Amino acid sequence: MAAYTKINVTSAFKENPFGVAVITPRMKRAHSLRGSEEILSVDATSACDAENHAFTFMCTLCAAGAVPVGIFITKGRTEEYYKQGFHLLMYIMKQSAFNGNGAPATFITDDSEA
Repeated sequence: MAAYTKINVTSAFKENPFGVAVITPRMKRAHSLRGSEEILSVDATSACDAENHAFTFMCTLCAAGAVPVGIFITKGRTEEYYKQGFHLLMYIMKQSAFNGNGAPATFITDDSEA
């Protein structure tokens, strides 16, 4: 966490349920895009390590294509873990999240039940 702070990356961590959210300066700027209040693509990749952590990437659209607005790492892909990841993201971004709207109008997912 200290290394991230040195390079102006904001992160948040919770032990139970386990979650880490990471927001880079570029991701912070992406939250000010009009697209971030309209549509957000959420996709998770799991089984990347021996402990089966899930890496969830969130992107919005702009004239240049998709841009990331955040990433979180959890111990799995359940509803509880997703909620923790989104809560950590909101903890970092506060009122500036999604162009000041607190959430996008639409989430696009891979149809995961969680």
